[in-house]
Amino acid sequence: MQEQILVAVDTETTGLQPGFHQLVEIAAVKFRGNEILERFESLINPERDIPQEVIDIHGITSEMVKDAPYAIEVVPEFVQFSEDYPLIAHNAPFDESFISFNLHGQCGEEPANSIYDTLILTRKLFPELRSHSLANLATYLEVESLPAHRAMADVLATVGVFNQCVKRLRGLKVRTWAQFKEYYGHPHYFNFEKYDIAEELPERFKGILSVIENSQMMYIEYVANNAQPSKRVIVPESIFLRDGNFYLNAFCHLRSENRLFRLDRIEKFETLAKGAVMDGLEMNG
Repeated sequence: MQEQILVAVDTETTGLQPGFHQLVEIAAVKFRGNEILERFESLINPERDIPQEVIDIHGITSEMVKDAPYAIEVVPEFVQFSEDYPLIAHNAPFDESFISFNLHGQCGEEPANSIYDTLILTRKLFPELRSHSLANLATYLEVESLPAHRAMADVLATVGVFNQCVKRLRGLKVRTWAQFKEYYGHPHYFNFEKYDIAEELPERFKGILSVIENSQMMYIEYVANNAQPSKRVIVPESIFLRDGNFYLNAFCHLRSENRLFRLDRIEKFETLAKGAVMDGLEMNG
């Protein structure tokens, strides 16, 4: 594992939905074990004002990006930087969605990089934690570089968290890259076709955005493909548009894995407070 070159990546944006929100920063590092081999980072002009509530999170203002290059220039440079190395990201579908959206239409095929999500990995390796946010993980694992909602700081924190995962994996006799891939399971990949240009999110679902922003849990009543209704407790992570339908990517407590939910099949949803109990299922936040 320590000999495998990897690329950690993080993005900052004007919001949560690729298509009507845009990138404002991207950063990445090539690393091998604890050694940082090369860095890439750039602010990005989103060609729109950055909302104040987003500025309050990452501190990137419209003034800071007014002379920055556009995503159409920066994102292909990131792809070139990454070459064909495996990618590491925390909540990888979010970063992949914005990168894919900005590559869509610029080149014929998606980059072939496999993408491994430290959010998924740490949920498997550190189930004792209530929160698997990057900040909480970095503190718990005593990572030297702490996240700061800026792309490079979060990239370095992700590298630190991943390397702590590698230490725990050794105890599970996962020592080679091949063994890691088998342990992790199916990675994420770039996918152009699902990121159409999104119009405004339907009014009744706008409340989900604040749930995502605050890493909260949500109760939903959902009608699946077989028309069977079900009740789920989920942690929403991102929303994207595919073939004209909005989809919610979320960690599902019923399945103990990330699942996709079509928004128009969610008949009811409500935010859950930490420690809430519903239908006999304890919600631990």
